[in-house]
Amino acid sequence: MHRNLSNNTRTYLIIGSEGFIGSKACIYLANSGNPIYAIDIPKAKGKSPYSNSINNHPMIKAVYLDNLSEINFQDLTDEVTIIYTVALSNHLLENNNLSKGTIPDLKLISDLIEALPEGLNPDISYLSSSAVYGPITG
Repeated sequence: MHRNLSNNTRTYLIIGSEGFIGSKACIYLANSGNPIYAIDIPKAKGKSPYSNSINNHPMIKAVYLDNLSEINFQDLTDEVTIIYTVALSNHLLENNNLSKGTIPDLKLISDLIEALPEGLNPDISYLSSSAVYGPITG
């Protein structure tokens, strides 16, 4: 099903959409009438209890990419908010060194910024539970 997400003035691009915070942000903003591009890596697809809600919501277009530079910005309006929620998650890690997941991946953010077309100046936010709960140790 093709969804035209460019009719509203504000579009949300949510990176890390299969995670707890990203999925909740996707669903909340979509239910508020905002068009959403939900982005995560192919390895994450279907691993979240929220996958079904994200992939079947009429206001959400779920996209699974290996690299943020692959994002197609052509369908986005000039009013874009990017919400970056990416941190390595225990269901995606090969080992259980969860402390790796408490800071944003600066290379991924850099790839995203480099891929932005000239003239597109989105608001960019980083959301993380580690900001609330602190680093995972153990």
